[in-house]
Amino acid sequence: AMTRAFQRDPAELFASIDPVPVGAASIAQVHRGVTTDGRTVAIKVLRPGVEEDFTRAIDTYEWATAQVEAMGGELSRLRPRLVIETFKRWT
Repeated sequence: AMTRAFQRDPAELFASIDPVPVGAASIAQVHRGVTTDGRTVAIKVLRPGVEEDFTRAIDTYEWATAQVEAMGGELSRLRPRLVIETFKRWT
């Protein structure tokens, strides 16, 4: 996966990558690494399938917010579709 993401063998970019993550969440985990030129870096690795899961979730949120806005009233004033669109754009 890293080879595909970087379009190069990670060994060409990193002298070392710590296999134990320094942080982990539902979307990704972060590993310490050292580049081949000696810089210490953080390497964020997405969990397998997270992009597909995220796309499905956004599709569901978009559908749900369209339903809420169609009902009108106080909730539509909050513009939930705009909230999800902004979230989608920034993630």
